[in-house]
Amino acid sequence: MSILIFYHAHELFIQLLTSIQGLSEIRDLLPFYHFLHQAQETLLHLEITVRTRDAKFSRRFPSLLLTLVLSYGNHQDLLSCLEVCHLWNEAFKSSYAKQIMPRILPIVSCFKLASNDKIIGTVNYKIWVGGSQSVSAYSPSDVKGGGFAVPRGHKTACESGIYIFSSSSCIYRYSAAGEKLSEWTVPMHPCYAHFDVIEESVFVIDYQTVIEYTITGILKGRWNHQHPSIPTQHWIIKSDDGLWVLLRLANKIVGYSREGQSLTPWDLPKGAAPSLFVSNGAIYLHSENNLCVYSKEGHLRYRVSLPFTPYYFFATKEWFIVQDGNFARVFRNPND
Repeated sequence: MSILIFYHAHELFIQLLTSIQGLSEIRDLLPFYHFLHQAQETLLHLEITVRTRDAKFSRRFPSLLLTLVLSYGNHQDLLSCLEVCHLWNEAFKSSYAKQIMPRILPIVSCFKLASNDKIIGTVNYKIWVGGSQSVSAYSPSDVKGGGFAVPRGHKTACESGIYIFSSSSCIYRYSAAGEKLSEWTVPMHPCYAHFDVIEESVFVIDYQTVIEYTITGILKGRWNHQHPSIPTQHWIIKSDDGLWVLLRLANKIVGYSREGQSLTPWDLPKGAAPSLFVSNGAIYLHSENNLCVYSKEGHLRYRVSLPFTPYYFFATKEWFIVQDGNFARVFRNPND
């Protein structure tokens, strides 16, 4: 049995053939446009009929099984399936589907970065980007604001300023206007140590020690962490209300309190890339083309499907900011 007969669409097909036959015989432009429009309308009607007539396609594919299968799909698979029929769309809106299927978020904006630039944070609704010896601010709508020169080194941006951990083992803090606010030397080198800022504290970590400073460079404390055997290149520090460390070699994520007490570690999800971001009470990892959002206890909250493999990402309460090579894409954060 043909598709046309099965979906009772044979009459529509005859109308389509008639319109096409008329096109082939017309010599005047105005009637030609009329028959062309008629053929387009008939073809669209035929497509809708085949997709949704009696919901046969959807009824033959249980929504639970459909959801399970597509939870392993890529970005293009999900977009294609959203267009099949309205009942498939309804299946994807169920509470169960929201738990296991990657979400597709609309892009707010996209802009190009200079070669070797990297997103380093957001301050007052500005996206800060660090180059080799400069930092610049962008708005989410792609408008580039002011920038200024800074020393070479690892960079991060937060409410208290723009920070640089330079190759001379100095940490610099600048205002968003480019004014140098503070500078101090640390007993670690950025080749084997990492740093980040938590509210009014700057943390520096190497293969066995964590040092905490105020944002003006005054020493607040130091303590030894519990995983000194892990090589230094496998440590990445990210944080908000506590200290979070990704052990790439051990395939684990470890959290520390502000006082240095170790929290219960949990295993890194299979396929997760070696990058970590913690913000707004959630841990963000990316696995292939998915951005995964976890609770601090290691429970998956949801995944976001991306049309590319991210190079670097940053999250705020309002946005997901994802860098793909020299392009930055801004998505709306669903916050649930």
